[in-house]
Amino acid sequence: MEQKVNIFEFLSRSEKATEAMGEILGNHLKRGDLVVLSGGLGAGKTKFTKGIAKGLLISDVITSPTFILANTYEGRELLVHVDAYRLETFGEVDDLGLDEDSREVVTVVEWGDEIVDMLFAITWKVEISPVEAVSKSIKVGNSLDSINVEDTRYRQIRIEYLGDSVDFFLFKSEAEALNLSEIF
Repeated sequence: MEQKVNIFEFLSRSEKATEAMGEILGNHLKRGDLVVLSGGLGAGKTKFTKGIAKGLLISDVITSPTFILANTYEGRELLVHVDAYRLETFGEVDDLGLDEDSREVVTVVEWGDEIVDMLFAITWKVEISPVEAVSKSIKVGNSLDSINVEDTRYRQIRIEYLGDSVDFFLFKSEAEALNLSEIF
């Protein structure tokens, strides 16, 4: 029987909103969850992970594990944050030992879309894509004059959940209840 995929999409208008959406997801993550993040360089994967860490009650500074491949943080659940950008073979992925302790931690894998077939059971997939520059009008000082600027911070965030629909419903309810348009 094919598993139902639950999908939530969100237009982020700022880094704060991207992080806030990550925090909402982090509120609902539990041991054994694997989150695969995809998106180009600078898309907001680490910013989203910072939000996940907040949701897991982690107070440490979250940094991209680009050169060390994996960081571990303690909070409500243990978070293993992986950067898979340079991983190409099953052996390299296996050397990280992600599947050995996967039931005891929350795992977030940046650039995981390239190695998704080599990973254990994925629970969440998050794709962050820049939206073409949005033109917006900004007032100049207190005058009635305004200028048009290109805003390239907008991101389309697509979150897929491959688990129990009840868990997804709780996440989606919280995500929809928060008016993220007020976060800038």
